[in-house]
Amino acid sequence: METKRKLGKYIAELRITKGMAKSELAERMNVSENTVDRWESSRLLPTRQEVERLAEILFVSPKELIDSTSHGPLPEKGNDLNYEQQMRKKENVRYLLLAGSLALIYGILYYLAVKTDILAGLFPALIALTITVMIIGVFLLGKAIHGTLYTHTDWRRYLLAGFCLIVVPLSFLDWMSYQAQRESQGHTSAEIKIENVQPYTDLDLSGCQIHYGYENSGWFGSGTRVYILKCDDSIPAQILADSNWKALPADEAFYKLVKENIRYGPENDTLPDIKHGYWHIACNTGEEVIYIADPEAGIRDFIAIIYDTENHLLYLARYSS
Repeated sequence: METKRKLGKYIAELRITKGMAKSELAERMNVSENTVDRWESSRLLPTRQEVERLAEILFVSPKELIDSTSHGPLPEKGNDLNYEQQMRKKENVRYLLLAGSLALIYGILYYLAVKTDILAGLFPALIALTITVMIIGVFLLGKAIHGTLYTHTDWRRYLLAGFCLIVVPLSFLDWMSYQAQRESQGHTSAEIKIENVQPYTDLDLSGCQIHYGYENSGWFGSGTRVYILKCDDSIPAQILADSNWKALPADEAFYKLVKENIRYGPENDTLPDIKHGYWHIACNTGEEVIYIADPEAGIRDFIAIIYDTENHLLYLARYSS
């Protein structure tokens, strides 16, 4: 053990003198960091071929490295080959598990982003996440190129770098395209259920049918939702029992607000001229109703509802800028 310890100590001294970390030496030697640690702690002798490579990396001659230490006979082949193979196998398994987990998580996030509105309000966060992943990709690419130039090509780093620099940015652009399409088109009436509309009013809408619907979540979770419902005979009684509803006509500020911000129907029509019915407005947050007709007065955030008693139509709009 004494002869081994001297060789291992000399390797460690040379490495430290060159300002090289164990991980860097391991990478350039194409072995695991544990193997370097076992060399330096004299638990394992490097082979003759490994000593020649160590001498080259540590800027000494193989003769100096061998002759200046009492190490005993060096093995021609690694006597710890099984250990090294086991370490590489474990590293590959860990990599595959990591890659599989990342692919699964990324797949779920991608599905939620382009198939649902769940991530619609996270536009700034997704930008920051994409930039962060790309920075990681640049780092991994640099490490992969460094390994190719000085030691060996690690295909795993190239794959991860490609994922970070190609797949993630392209997916983000695809999500932006999806959002832009949703911004211009919204959902169709066929995709909207009455359960989507119910949270925006205290009325029982179970007997109503969606005559027209438009939903657009916007880039930051805001946006416009517009519905025209064909109502049953229960709605007038519910309205009369609720003191928040008022008989038409509404005040000018209400009409100005609705006609400036809301379009009803596939032809982007403004609110029709309804003579008889009721109207109601509320704040999205449930706070005191403050609806804004002056664009310079602040952020518009409201739910506006009009019921047409002649045609039994309920015009409901949820707007958030």
